Amino acid sequence: MSTVAAVAPALAGTIWDELVADFPAGVMLLDERGQVLAANSQAGEQLGITPTDLLDGRVPDGWVARDDFGKRLPSTHRLANQVLRADVTTRMPVVITIDGRPHSHLIAEIRPLAHRGRPRLLLFLRPVHRDVAHTAGLLDPLTGLPARPVLLDRLEQSLIRARTHGHETTLVLADLCGMSEINERVGFDRGDELLTVTARRLRDGVRADHTVARLAGSTFAILADHPHGTGEPVADRVRELIEVPVALGRISLCPKVNTGWATSDGTATVLEMITQAERPR
Repeated sequence: MSTVAAVAPALAGTIWDELVADFPAGVMLLDERGQVLAANSQAGEQLGITPTDLLDGRVPDGWVARDDFGKRLPSTHRLANQVLRADVTTRMPVVITIDGRPHSHLIAEIRPLAHRGRPRLLLFLRPVHRDVAHTAGLLDPLTGLPARPVLLDRLEQSLIRARTHGHETTLVLADLCGMSEINERVGFDRGDELLTVTARRLRDGVRADHTVARLAGSTFAILADHPHGTGEPVADRVRELIEVPVALGRISLCPKVNTGWATSDGTATVLEMITQAERPR
């Protein structure tokens, strides 16, 4: 049997087969609806799905695909729609479990393209044999929060959802004040401890469907979808969570934070959202 499964005989046994048969990663070709048109055997093995089920859009009982934070991934139909609308390559961690047991950790890269005038998606699957998000630089190594690449991708997807479904996207940036002075006063280890405490307070204190990320240095980002209103309530909640005394060894500090926010109905760009949120309010 060919190493490439295909919905049309013309796809199998052609140059597609020759190119991807021994490719050291899983490769799949999808149409604009997210339907798999072709895939090499590595893709099926990595996903834990037979070639026939891949083409038919079926998954085994107990099969679940999540990101590295435990959130279920959207359907291929929805994912295809988001990527084609944004018209940018999307990269994400994928954790496959079957009957609750880990099957594979992968990095998925989805590239929009056109073939014979029709929109198509090329999906690459790369296995990672240890913590997938840390390996790919998707998690901040100090705090364990999503890093800048994940935040930017989720912000882009949130803006797409806002345009599509008619709700609002808010980005709050929170910058801890005086980190240089704190590091000089109590040492860099204690400064890192303050960052990890702040990360934990934010993650535990905001809604579970909000994204908390470390943008850079002492700056944290909170991304929220909401039906209406502005980002002011989210920014107020962030200040409440951070500006609480924290014990760093024998020293007690009361952190101060500058916050800024941007809210959009999806018409703003990622850069515009970040630029506006960088202005303290």
